[in-house]
Amino acid sequence: MPRAFDIATRAAWGAQAVSSVSYGSTIDLAVVHHSVSSNSYSQAEVPGVIRGIQAYHMGGRGWSDIGYNFVVDRFGGVWEGRAGSLDGPTIGAHAAGFNTNSVGVVVLGDYTSATPSSAAVESVSRVVGWKLASHGTNPVGTVTRTAGTGSTRYAPGTTVQIPRVVGHGDVGSTSCPGSVRNSLGAIRPRAQEWAEWSWAASRPIGSLDAVGVGPGQVVATGWAADPDASAPMSVRMTVGSATVTGQSSIERPDVAALYPFAGSRAGFQVVANGV
Repeated sequence: MPRAFDIATRAAWGAQAVSSVSYGSTIDLAVVHHSVSSNSYSQAEVPGVIRGIQAYHMGGRGWSDIGYNFVVDRFGGVWEGRAGSLDGPTIGAHAAGFNTNSVGVVVLGDYTSATPSSAAVESVSRVVGWKLASHGTNPVGTVTRTAGTGSTRYAPGTTVQIPRVVGHGDVGSTSCPGSVRNSLGAIRPRAQEWAEWSWAASRPIGSLDAVGVGPGQVVATGWAADPDASAPMSVRMTVGSATVTGQSSIERPDVAALYPFAGSRAGFQVVANGV
């Protein structure tokens, strides 16, 4: 999934090496934090600030790595946090009970009373939009989650319905992310805009859901969508020497919910007779 901005890798801030990385199955939730550290750092000091957080998380808390998947500084810089976060659904250590299949984004600084910069808010929106889009998830709307062990807000096994982009305090008993919480209402739709850009910049997508074979007939069903085209998609199936073409015209609300650009009729059924 293409990015419309740079994300500094772990090498850029001198991250300690880690022995292993754990992955979930997807990303369907973003949790925003603040680091409750000094707001007076310079751009040149950012790598050292991130190294300090990693050292505390590994040495002070006994975690395997820095807890957050991504770090945003007050200048709008975006940094890869936990190892593997650029590539897949890495499980962080930022929101106990909700770490699996979520992405944790921290804004460097103490925003108990201070207001985050517009650059930081925009970068949170960008990285959240891109990361959720890369897993087919809309930043707007809600998600149903079951709290795991460790949440200080919900007992394990509690089912909750929450926005897809939340503050740490929505899943734990904490005031985090401070005043950054006031920006969540703007971050969600802005992240959606970045998600739509990411989809539009990517290639056509789809799925062959089933193939049915009967006497003299093959039936293929699935869905297809192109971020760059609003017209129905053409789908071609070749069986032996026979080639047939169909179009996406079947209602697939499940696809539309994941990929807004797909429209409501992304499903297809292509039938090859006499084969």
